Amino acid sequence: MSFKPVDPKVDFPLQEEEVLKFWQEKDIFKKSISQREGAEDFVFYDGPPFATGLPHFGHFIPSTIKDIIPRYQTMKGKKVERRFGWDCHGLPIENLIEKEILDFAEVYGRYFGKVDDEAILKGENVEERDAIIRQAIEENIINRKDLFGPKVPEFFKEKYPNMFLDSNAPAELKELYYDKGRSGFTVMGGHLTFEEIKAHPEWKEFLQGKDLRRGFPQNYDELFKRFDGSVLLKLGTRNPQMMELMVANHRESTLENWYKATGGKFVPHHVVMLNFPETEIDSFLGNSKKWSQLMKIDRYNLNDDGKDSILKIAY
Repeated sequence: MSFKPVDPKVDFPLQEEEVLKFWQEKDIFKKSISQREGAEDFVFYDGPPFATGLPHFGHFIPSTIKDIIPRYQTMKGKKVERRFGWDCHGLPIENLIEKEILDFAEVYGRYFGKVDDEAILKGENVEERDAIIRQAIEENIINRKDLFGPKVPEFFKEKYPNMFLDSNAPAELKELYYDKGRSGFTVMGGHLTFEEIKAHPEWKEFLQGKDLRRGFPQNYDELFKRFDGSVLLKLGTRNPQMMELMVANHRESTLENWYKATGGKFVPHHVVMLNFPETEIDSFLGNSKKWSQLMKIDRYNLNDDGKDSILKIAY
């Protein structure tokens, strides 16, 4: 067997690169393990570097020396697998996590406390975890799981500016519009009603163009999904009782159908909408006599007999 001639002027760095290239091309390291399948295992524990910093010479030099031991055992025919990892125990990593949590708590305040821990852990880095926290806070406020008011996190105000009243809005309006938080418990849901708005017509200028869904009780959510806020202000302040009864009977779709059928110009009395077959809306709207009779509906006694009389007129 012939060998390459040895150059008296050895270039050790170049020689090392050639050996490494040979090992990589022939996959020598993996073969040194796979060829010893079934042989005696040799286990050698060595503490890896901390997760709180990058590896440095203080890690490389001892590792190079200690690597002699598993290599020697491999040459003796033993199977020596390598599993590299990070030393994640101890105070350094805990300090980093604690600092990140405190930073989030400082930015988001009480709203951070209602974010699910498991959801936060899905983030691969600080930016992803921050995005998860923001999304959770946003959903909690929109879905009435957390307080809605002027002191929500800034990112929410920037995303939903139309949900908030102007700073010069009347204090009584703000009291009804926003959730109330007191020590020990929270009152959720908003307490604004169309009856209150009708009684305070000066409030309309502060409510026009606003997203009013969180200012009203939760049972009005479906209504705000179907109607624009300005439309509801018009219909609700015209007849607050009608709006209240349609919502209480879960007939938001009926109200929407009547409103669309009239081109957004007319909704009849709630007695008609709650009892009149929606399949007959078109024929009803085509009869001007029925329209005029329904304008007088408030003159009737709205007991069961009165309702029957009204419906006979409508038909």
